[in-house]
Amino acid sequence: MRSRHVVRYGDVVKKLSSSERDDRRSEPAEPVLGDILRRARAHRGLSLREVERATSIPNAHLSQIERGVIRRPAPSIVLELASFYRLDFALLADWAGYLGQRREAASGMLDALVGAFAELNPADQAQAVKYVERLRNG
Repeated sequence: MRSRHVVRYGDVVKKLSSSERDDRRSEPAEPVLGDILRRARAHRGLSLREVERATSIPNAHLSQIERGVIRRPAPSIVLELASFYRLDFALLADWAGYLGQRREAASGMLDALVGAFAELNPADQAQAVKYVERLRNG
C-alpha cells in the first residue's frame, strides 16, 4: 500500500509531491517555544505548580504555552520564564515570533535591555513591562 503524504492547513489539505517532501525534510526544524520551556522545566525537575509559585504565572497558562496552545505568549511572560530558567531571552523572543529577521541586529540591544531590566526591583520591572507593552500596542 502506498503511503500518502499530505499537509493540513486548517481545512485545506494539500498532497505533497516527492520534491516537496524532500524539501521539507532538508529544512532545519525551528525550535518550538513550548517544547523548549517544557524541557527546561523538566531538566530542573519542577512541576507546573512549582513554576507557578516561583513566577506567579498560572500553571494552566504555563501548560497551554508548553503544549503549543499559546504559541506567542506576552513578552513579559517570555522574559519572566527566560529569567527563571536562565535561558537566552533573545532566542525565546525569536522563537515566540517577536523578532523575525531582526534577531541578529537586535541581539546586542536585547542583551543590554535584559541586563538593565534585571537590575530593577520587582515593582520597577512591572512598570517597565507595562510601558513597553503600551509602546508596542500603540
